[in-house]
Amino acid sequence: MRFESVIPAMNSTSQDGYIVTPNGGERGFDGQPFPFRSFTSPSLPEYVTITFPRKLHISRYEIMLGSYYTNVPEYDNMASWDLEGLVNGRWIILHSGSHPNIPETLIYDFPRTEVEGIRIKCKTKHGTNSWGFNEITVYQSIYEERALVFHEGVYKTYLSGSWENLGANVSDSDYLLKGMSDTSIIPEPAWSTLTGDVEICLWTENPHRTEALFSTETEPFTLAEEWEDQTIKIIEYSDDPYKAESTILLETDEFGFHDEFKKSIDVLYYTDDPRKTSAELELMANYSPLDELKGDFNIVTWTDQEEIDELNINMNASPLSQLVIQDEDFHIYGDLQSIIVNKISKEGTIKLLLSFDEGQTWEYFKFNAWRPTDISNMEMVRKHAMDIDSLSHITEKEFAVKGKKIRLAYFIDDNTHWNQHTQVDNIKIVSNAPVDDAKFSNAEFYLLNTLATLQLTVGGNKLMGQLDDPDKGKVQYRVFLNNKPYYPSNGNFTPLSPAPIDIKLNISEKEILFGQNNSLTVEFQDAWGQQDTWSTTFFGTYSGLMFMDEQGQYFSDSFGGLLKHLDFDIVVAGQTTDYQKVIVKNQLGQVVQNLILEVVKDKLPPDVTIELSYTDPFIAEDYLLFNKLIQPNDEMEFYVRIATAITAPPAPNGQFEIRAKVDPV
Repeated sequence: MRFESVIPAMNSTSQDGYIVTPNGGERGFDGQPFPFRSFTSPSLPEYVTITFPRKLHISRYEIMLGSYYTNVPEYDNMASWDLEGLVNGRWIILHSGSHPNIPETLIYDFPRTEVEGIRIKCKTKHGTNSWGFNEITVYQSIYEERALVFHEGVYKTYLSGSWENLGANVSDSDYLLKGMSDTSIIPEPAWSTLTGDVEICLWTENPHRTEALFSTETEPFTLAEEWEDQTIKIIEYSDDPYKAESTILLETDEFGFHDEFKKSIDVLYYTDDPRKTSAELELMANYSPLDELKGDFNIVTWTDQEEIDELNINMNASPLSQLVIQDEDFHIYGDLQSIIVNKISKEGTIKLLLSFDEGQTWEYFKFNAWRPTDISNMEMVRKHAMDIDSLSHITEKEFAVKGKKIRLAYFIDDNTHWNQHTQVDNIKIVSNAPVDDAKFSNAEFYLLNTLATLQLTVGGNKLMGQLDDPDKGKVQYRVFLNNKPYYPSNGNFTPLSPAPIDIKLNISEKEILFGQNNSLTVEFQDAWGQQDTWSTTFFGTYSGLMFMDEQGQYFSDSFGGLLKHLDFDIVVAGQTTDYQKVIVKNQLGQVVQNLILEVVKDKLPPDVTIELSYTDPFIAEDYLLFNKLIQPNDEMEFYVRIATAITAPPAPNGQFEIRAKVDPV
């Protein structure tokens, strides 16, 4: 288990009307930094409350009782206190502490608890004046969890782009050193190399976890495809003593009563009427003896009349299981919203397939995806063609990816026993073609369209702006980075959306070219297909609040990776080093304010202090606040030095960390 510090939102309350103000590094009333203080001599108990933005599992806190005002005796420290947690709207005690009046940092552990906030309840204090403490840090506990894949008797992990075998038996250390914290890093080609049964094994140090959930994505399939030509038994368990039967609802292709009887049948009739001496059976069916002939056949006639040169035969028949293919495309203007088929006859079956490439390939929509089928195979057509209801439920979003042309194929399947043939009244293509700009004057027709406009800026590796259309129609766009599709990644336009569209796109620093110019191109168009292009170049560099030396070299990258140290060489205990200039640059791409620079003190050795200064000559400050608006690419200079006491212990390769915080404008 590891601990991670929590940065909460803070507020304060008191039981008897006394307000405790936890400034946490801001300036106090006298212009100096101060800890959590009451400024009064209140009746106890009194509280400092810290609320969290979400529930957290905490099990440790660190509190520093000593005062920044070591020479001011009227500020007294806590002598005893309770740490309370807010659990489901009720405060409970997590830990009770007490300590003599000495300035030192105390660390306490307690049972892991999920809380919405904490509060320090001061029960007693040293002295008779106001009470307080300097710093508090709360830690949430995080359990380590790792996964391995078990396949064909061997444990595997996916590292550095390939599978690595760990053997038939693994230990806890194998999980910790080689296990995966996230199985989504395994790409689809790697999964496809594993055939047969695959198990995902999870190792955890969380004693409370009783189950694990892994999300897997596969090609859609149906139970009918998996169980084809197999006998299926459904076994139900119930503890209901009054339940005598179960109902199972199955969805199948349409079939008629007569389809179930392939051979001759006998009809048995029973009656207890003694006057009934015979039974009559009347069948209503559309039937012809020719229905019994399978495949092609010839009609051969004979006559003894020599004058007849030719024979005319008239025959009425139903086109059974026919596929009728439309020979021309429908052209779609605007966005295709739906296809509606109105059928006249109640009997008969009509299903449809769609083509979006002039009949070269045919598709059906199932399980939220378009899928191809072979129209030369009637069994595949019968299985995949969409019924009227399924076709009508395809949405505008699903049609949007298929282009502006559509061709239909109709699968018609009449039954020999039906009295009525399949009949369709009409087929309606519904689209929201833009028509607001059509104007009529003196029986002449004019179509007016204004080109969409794009206002964009690039800064801090962010693309920001707005795509608008004066006609208030729909617009779409796509982005290319260094002549390669970036957004959407497949190179297609975004779906048509009502103007205006706000564009806020982060440019991944893993995709840009550092130290050289990068090209960024945005192509955009309106619902009429009228296009335009916006292009720019930007220099590939890091984004964020970046620390640099006097030569402009970065100390770290945008991801927190260390590039170089602010090196003070060897520091002798009891001495103060020379100071060095550091530059912090706003590379966020936006205006910010109230830049605060603070040293992370909990990582420093005892009796070692990192001092900051606004100016040269050096005037030591505990932290720095640049209380002003900071424009993109603005630079602020400050100075850093190390001060040590003679009692400072050796710290080979010692490091310190300075953090920067800003407020958005």
